[in-house]
Amino acid sequence: MVSKAQTRFCIWANKAQMEILGLAIVVVLISLALLFAVQFFLLKPSVDVVKPVKESFLASNFLNSCLGASTVCYDRNIKELLQDCALGGALSCPGGLNSCFFARQEIEKMLDASLGFWKKDYFFEVTGMADSFGIGFECSGEKEYEEVPVVVRPGFDILLSLEICG
Repeated sequence: MVSKAQTRFCIWANKAQMEILGLAIVVVLISLALLFAVQFFLLKPSVDVVKPVKESFLASNFLNSCLGASTVCYDRNIKELLQDCALGGALSCPGGLNSCFFARQEIEKMLDASLGFWKKDYFFEVTGMADSFGIGFECSGEKEYEEVPVVVRPGFDILLSLEICG
Protein backbone atom coordinates (compact mmCIF):
# COMPACT_ATOMS: atom_id res chain seq x y z
CA MET A 1 0.00 0.00 0.00
CA VAL A 2 1.11 3.52 -0.82
CA SER A 3 0.94 6.17 1.79
CA LYS A 4 -0.35 9.69 1.25
CA ALA A 5 3.16 11.08 1.58
CA GLN A 6 4.47 8.75 -1.12
CA THR A 7 1.59 9.72 -3.43
CA ARG A 8 2.25 13.40 -2.90
CA PHE A 9 5.93 12.82 -3.55
CA CYS A 10 5.19 10.97 -6.82
CA ILE A 11 2.87 13.74 -8.00
CA TRP A 12 5.42 16.36 -7.02
CA ALA A 13 8.21 14.38 -8.76
CA ASN A 14 6.12 14.12 -11.96
CA LYS A 15 5.48 17.87 -11.92
CA ALA A 16 9.17 18.55 -11.32
CA GLN A 17 10.15 16.25 -14.18
CA MET A 18 7.69 18.03 -16.49
CA GLU A 19 9.08 21.42 -15.47
CA ILE A 20 12.66 20.26 -16.05
CA LEU A 21 11.65 18.83 -19.43
CA GLY A 22 9.99 22.14 -20.33
CA LEU A 23 13.11 24.07 -19.33
CA ALA A 24 15.27 21.69 -21.37
CA ILE A 25 13.08 22.28 -24.44
CA VAL A 26 13.32 26.06 -23.96
CA VAL A 27 17.12 25.83 -23.67
CA VAL A 28 17.31 23.73 -26.85
CA LEU A 29 15.09 26.21 -28.76
CA ILE A 30 17.16 29.20 -27.60
CA SER A 31 20.37 27.38 -28.60
CA LEU A 32 18.98 26.67 -32.07
CA ALA A 33 17.89 30.29 -32.47
CA LEU A 34 21.38 31.50 -31.50
CA LEU A 35 22.98 29.02 -33.89
CA PHE A 36 20.89 30.30 -36.81
CA ALA A 37 21.57 33.91 -35.82
CA VAL A 38 25.31 33.29 -35.80
CA GLN A 39 25.20 31.44 -39.11
CA PHE A 40 23.12 34.01 -41.00
CA PHE A 41 24.27 37.28 -39.49
CA LEU A 42 27.79 36.92 -38.14
CA LEU A 43 29.27 34.35 -40.52
CA LYS A 44 27.55 35.76 -43.61
CA PRO A 45 30.16 36.95 -46.14
CA SER A 46 29.95 40.64 -46.88
CA VAL A 47 28.88 40.91 -50.52
CA ASP A 48 28.20 44.34 -51.95
CA VAL A 49 25.81 43.71 -54.81
CA VAL A 50 25.39 47.38 -55.65
CA LYS A 51 29.08 48.17 -56.10
CA PRO A 52 29.81 46.05 -59.22
CA VAL A 53 26.72 47.46 -60.90
CA LYS A 54 27.86 51.01 -60.14
CA GLU A 55 31.31 50.27 -61.50
CA SER A 56 29.87 48.80 -64.67
CA PHE A 57 27.75 51.90 -65.15
CA LEU A 58 30.81 54.01 -64.47
CA ALA A 59 32.77 52.33 -67.27
CA SER A 60 29.85 52.54 -69.68
CA ASN A 61 29.08 56.16 -68.84
CA PHE A 62 32.71 57.16 -69.17
CA LEU A 63 33.01 55.64 -72.63
CA ASN A 64 29.78 57.24 -73.84
CA SER A 65 30.74 60.65 -72.40
CA CYS A 66 34.23 60.38 -73.79
CA LEU A 67 32.99 59.77 -77.33
CA GLY A 68 30.70 62.79 -77.23
CA ALA A 69 33.18 65.22 -75.64
CA SER A 70 33.97 68.22 -77.84
CA THR A 71 37.56 69.26 -78.43
CA VAL A 72 39.35 72.36 -79.71
CA CYS A 73 40.37 70.46 -82.83
CA TYR A 74 37.98 72.14 -85.26
CA ASP A 75 35.14 71.55 -82.77
CA ARG A 76 35.27 67.81 -83.44
CA ASN A 77 34.33 65.33 -80.72
CA ILE A 78 36.51 62.39 -79.67
CA LYS A 79 34.45 59.95 -81.75
CA GLU A 80 35.08 61.97 -84.92
CA LEU A 81 38.79 62.25 -84.13
CA LEU A 82 39.06 58.47 -83.63
CA GLN A 83 37.16 57.85 -86.88
CA ASP A 84 39.59 60.16 -88.72
CA CYS A 85 42.50 58.42 -87.03
CA ALA A 86 41.24 55.02 -88.17
CA LEU A 87 41.07 56.35 -91.73
CA GLY A 88 44.67 57.54 -91.69
CA GLY A 89 44.75 60.64 -89.48
CA ALA A 90 44.50 63.31 -92.19
CA LEU A 91 43.10 65.95 -89.82
CA SER A 92 45.72 68.29 -88.33
CA CYS A 93 44.81 69.63 -84.90
CA PRO A 94 46.25 72.57 -82.92
CA GLY A 95 49.83 72.06 -81.85
CA GLY A 96 50.63 70.22 -85.08
CA LEU A 97 49.23 66.93 -83.78
CA ASN A 98 47.29 64.59 -86.02
CA SER A 99 43.87 63.34 -84.92
CA CYS A 100 45.34 60.13 -83.42
CA PHE A 101 47.73 61.87 -81.02
CA PHE A 102 45.24 64.62 -80.20
CA ALA A 103 42.45 62.11 -79.39
CA ARG A 104 44.81 60.08 -77.20
CA GLN A 105 45.93 63.22 -75.37
CA GLU A 106 42.33 64.33 -74.72
CA ILE A 107 41.30 60.84 -73.54
CA GLU A 108 44.27 60.74 -71.13
CA LYS A 109 43.21 64.11 -69.68
CA MET A 110 39.64 62.86 -69.15
CA LEU A 111 40.84 59.62 -67.53
CA ASP A 112 43.18 61.49 -65.19
CA ALA A 113 40.51 64.04 -64.27
CA SER A 114 37.92 61.37 -63.44
CA LEU A 115 39.17 57.86 -62.63
CA GLY A 116 42.66 59.06 -61.74
CA PHE A 117 41.25 61.73 -59.41
CA TRP A 118 39.10 59.06 -57.72
CA LYS A 119 42.21 56.86 -57.29
CA LYS A 120 40.79 54.08 -59.45
CA ASP A 121 43.18 51.99 -61.53
CA TYR A 122 42.09 51.44 -65.13
CA PHE A 123 43.09 50.28 -68.56
CA PHE A 124 41.61 52.06 -71.59
CA GLU A 125 42.22 50.64 -75.05
CA VAL A 126 41.34 51.49 -78.64
CA THR A 127 41.75 48.59 -81.09
CA GLY A 128 40.91 47.87 -84.70
CA MET A 129 43.01 50.57 -86.36
CA ALA A 130 46.64 51.05 -87.36
CA ASP A 131 47.35 53.44 -84.47
CA SER A 132 45.71 51.32 -81.74
CA PHE A 133 46.71 52.35 -78.24
CA GLY A 134 46.22 51.62 -74.56
CA ILE A 135 46.32 53.91 -71.54
CA GLY A 136 46.88 52.72 -67.98
CA PHE A 137 47.79 49.31 -66.65
CA GLU A 138 45.98 46.04 -67.28
CA CYS A 139 44.01 44.83 -64.29
CA SER A 140 44.68 41.58 -62.51
CA GLY A 141 41.97 40.10 -60.36
CA GLU A 142 38.51 41.58 -60.06
CA LYS A 143 37.59 44.18 -62.67
CA GLU A 144 34.66 45.76 -64.40
CA TYR A 145 34.75 45.84 -68.17
CA GLU A 146 32.85 47.70 -70.84
CA GLU A 147 33.43 48.00 -74.55
CA VAL A 148 31.84 50.22 -77.19
CA PRO A 149 32.15 49.70 -80.95
CA VAL A 150 32.53 52.82 -83.09
CA VAL A 151 31.51 52.60 -86.74
CA VAL A 152 34.11 54.25 -88.96
CA ARG A 153 32.36 53.30 -92.18
CA PRO A 154 30.12 50.35 -93.09
CA GLY A 155 32.07 47.17 -92.42
CA PHE A 156 34.87 48.95 -90.57
CA ASP A 157 34.58 49.37 -86.79
CA ILE A 158 37.02 50.23 -84.05
CA LEU A 159 36.54 49.11 -80.48
CA LEU A 160 36.95 51.19 -77.31
CA SER A 161 37.25 49.24 -74.07
CA LEU A 162 37.65 50.26 -70.45
CA GLU A 163 38.62 48.07 -67.50
CA ILE A 164 38.20 49.50 -64.02
CA CYS A 165 40.21 47.54 -61.52
CA GLY A 166 38.44 46.34 -58.39
